Amino acid sequence: MRINEPIVSLFTLKLLLIALLFDIGGSFGLKYAAMAFALSVSVYKVLSRGVSQRLWPEALVIFYVLMAGLLSIAAGTPSGSVYNEISFLAFFLLIFLLYGIDPLDITRIFTGAAVLGALMVIVLFMLLLVAPELGGPVADLGHANRLGYLGYRPGFDGLPNVYFRWSVWLVLGLALALASRSVLSVVLVGAAGILTTSTAIIVTLVFVLIGYFIVIERRVQALLVLIMAGGVVAGVAGAGYFMFGHEVAEFVLSKFLAESSSTSTKLGHIQSVFDELRVSWLVAIFGQGIGTSFYSVGVGEEVINIEVSHFNMLRQYGVVGTVVLMTYVAFVIFQVTRCGNLGMAWALGLVGMFFVAATNPLLLSPMFFVPLLMARMIALGCSKGVSYDGR
Repeated sequence: MRINEPIVSLFTLKLLLIALLFDIGGSFGLKYAAMAFALSVSVYKVLSRGVSQRLWPEALVIFYVLMAGLLSIAAGTPSGSVYNEISFLAFFLLIFLLYGIDPLDITRIFTGAAVLGALMVIVLFMLLLVAPELGGPVADLGHANRLGYLGYRPGFDGLPNVYFRWSVWLVLGLALALASRSVLSVVLVGAAGILTTSTAIIVTLVFVLIGYFIVIERRVQALLVLIMAGGVVAGVAGAGYFMFGHEVAEFVLSKFLAESSSTSTKLGHIQSVFDELRVSWLVAIFGQGIGTSFYSVGVGEEVINIEVSHFNMLRQYGVVGTVVLMTYVAFVIFQVTRCGNLGMAWALGLVGMFFVAATNPLLLSPMFFVPLLMARMIALGCSKGVSYDGR
């Protein structure tokens, strides 16, 4: 019996995204089980179809990162630390899983995953709001299983803290929801973004809304969607202000000040990275090595990962490695813009995610590379002369 490859591939993608939503840390086994199934389907497709020569950019990135990782191990870096830093390469299996799949199907699945994630944020936020006694167990669950920062925000009486590690997906989800002209999806994703109370996500969502209307759509319908979504989101923000007073607004705005503890920590990280790069020209060009640690004045101790992902990548990979990785990111974003309005929405969302990663350790991780590789497959799947408007 012949296997219907598109149906199996799309089912596998749904399974993988749902597993990442509920088990991004891998503690429950869902993430790795879904990855194993996706790998099996990918191997089957490679054996039955072969490998396209159009995937040479991915081969170059994988080869460079693997070689850099092996050299770092040879230099004495613990293999476990190196593995943790290059584990995002495992998700390159998506290029085989989704090769030849309709871009509209891929987009619908990711948009659906973003909406599901938004519902998770909203429901958990409301649950913590009405049942404060759950704060401790929820925080322990999130910390122990590397799900994100869950519970209550320190220093704010009764303000839930619901920030999953995949929350950055809400940025791309909003762009795709706008492209689909689904007001309900726009409202849910936008409201969830606000409820994360992440300054980076909230600010980026605003720019995505503005960017979508200015760059992609210039019709009255788009303006109406923007106004309706903005009104509901503003209502959610107003309700939050009414319930928690000016403290929430002060917390979000304080992130823009150097005096903020969060901001000062990031500035300390950046200062320490440049101090390390000044040690020698070899370190500046080729980096300290993947998985290496360094002393950061931001936290006053040795660390491997820091919140400012771009600078951490520069420290570990050096100028050469950073250029290789950033060229690939820019290449994918540029290629997907050729897919009409749908591709422009993907590009807008990915650019937003790239900037959010500047304040979170997200860049070289599944949270960024999963949607990036999906965009790559959309770019390859776009047919010439076909308009993809995201509907």
